[in-house]
Amino acid sequence: MPEHGQLFTAATSRCELKEVFNPHTSNLDALSAAEIRIQNSTSPPFAFEGEEVLLFNLGSALTARVDGKDYELAHYDVLYVPLNKGFKLTHGGDDPGHVYAYRASGTEVHPVFHSSYADAQKNEERIRHLHRKVVYKMFDVSEGANKFMAGDTLFDEPNRARAH
Repeated sequence: MPEHGQLFTAATSRCELKEVFNPHTSNLDALSAAEIRIQNSTSPPFAFEGEEVLLFNLGSALTARVDGKDYELAHYDVLYVPLNKGFKLTHGGDDPGHVYAYRASGTEVHPVFHSSYADAQKNEERIRHLHRKVVYKMFDVSEGANKFMAGDTLFDEPNRARAH
């Protein structure tokens, strides 16, 4: 006898991508961003034609797979995904995964680059101490990309961290 089916709805989704802005909505020529929330699940493959992607992990640890290789992303880690390459996210556990996927148009393909927040905290060359905040250069001009340069800014006051 067949087993009963299970009802799946968007409201119960364990992986959700929401477009935050793109050139049509933001008046920015080359930059787009999407928010990905994932919990105890594996995403479908995401690929953005003509764009490179910078993934900022703002949630709990997860795994990103690019070109058959897995990259473990801890909280605040960054992963550069080359032009026209896809990625898939896998998350396990009760604390949700929360990733921002910044995208920019490009013409050249550069290698995948994983930037560890834990490593950046120990490398003074990647730290800028500014008034009431610290900037960790997570993806600097020395890394290959068409248009990206990014960092994590942590303010002295808790709960005011942001990626830029």
